[in-house]
Amino acid sequence: NNQESKKRQRQEQPQSEKAKSYRHGGGIGKRKQGEHLANFIVHVMLHKLGAAGVPESSSDWGTTKPRDSLKAVQQLNSGSGVIDAAGGSGHVSMALGLAGVKSTVVDPRENVGKLPAKDRKVWNKAKRNLVVASTDGIPLCQPIVPYEALRAWFSSKP
Repeated sequence: NNQESKKRQRQEQPQSEKAKSYRHGGGIGKRKQGEHLANFIVHVMLHKLGAAGVPESSSDWGTTKPRDSLKAVQQLNSGSGVIDAAGGSGHVSMALGLAGVKSTVVDPRENVGKLPAKDRKVWNKAKRNLVVASTDGIPLCQPIVPYEALRAWFSSKP
């Protein structure tokens, strides 16, 4: 039986490989995936705005000047923010909010925008411990922006 052979293969794998085989995204958690996507969105906006010296490689994104990142965040917030379509629990919106970008999670599931407990703790701790300081009028940290959740679907209700 094919299922039994797959089960046997999983049992024979070392524990570290088992953990990787059950996760998407190369073994990183959903919160980290959300951070990567939020960084990608900010850097796409930086390229669109024509910011000079924006790194091409995602491994160098941390070297972006705060002033440039601020311009991208302001542009993303200029309308109603970002739509996190099929956003599930809201990990991308959490990362966007931590970066100072307004967003709305849209998903048909009942748990739309409801982060798991460990991620809610991170979110709430970040909101409590936020220190927004500035030098020369440039914020060192973007204020955390709460995201909204909207349950929506096409056709008949799920």
